[in-house]
Amino acid sequence: MLTAVVTSPEELAVVQAPEPVPGPGQVLIDVDAVGVGYVDLMSRRGEYFNFPGAGATPGIEVVGRVATTGPGTPETLVGQRFLALLTTFGGYAEKVVANADRLLLAPDGLSGDDVAALGLNALVAESALHRAEVTAGDRVLILGAGGGIGVLATQIAHARQAEVTVVTSSADRGDRLRA
Repeated sequence: MLTAVVTSPEELAVVQAPEPVPGPGQVLIDVDAVGVGYVDLMSRRGEYFNFPGAGATPGIEVVGRVATTGPGTPETLVGQRFLALLTTFGGYAEKVVANADRLLLAPDGLSGDDVAALGLNALVAESALHRAEVTAGDRVLILGAGGGIGVLATQIAHARQAEVTVVTSSADRGDRLRA
């Protein structure tokens, strides 16, 4: 199987690697799409606290179908399509092992790319707005609205009919958010 490994902060190399084997409570996923976010950039630069460094494979969110399950994991998961949130990186690969309790069913009708693009950013944005109990008519201030989480928080708050004010680092990002 192919996987991408960090060779320097600016470069990745595609290498052959053994196919991972799921353990208890885990699944093996055939990857269709990989989420690429700020955590990945920080990891490649050596700025993320638990990334192993050069030679390691980045990626903490993937979309794909379960190929097989490990011991004690329901076989009914095989063939289903999920967004998988990885706990130990490794997502830039053709196949990954994920904990079964960190799978979110991927909606029908969305491409793997679309599901991965939403991924963690959408979960964080939705979680924050849910905790704040944002509803129609509320006023919401979103800081850092030009980033992945901020854009989605802006869209979700707007869809809930809240009055949204955003703060971003550039006029270009502001124009994009207005659109």
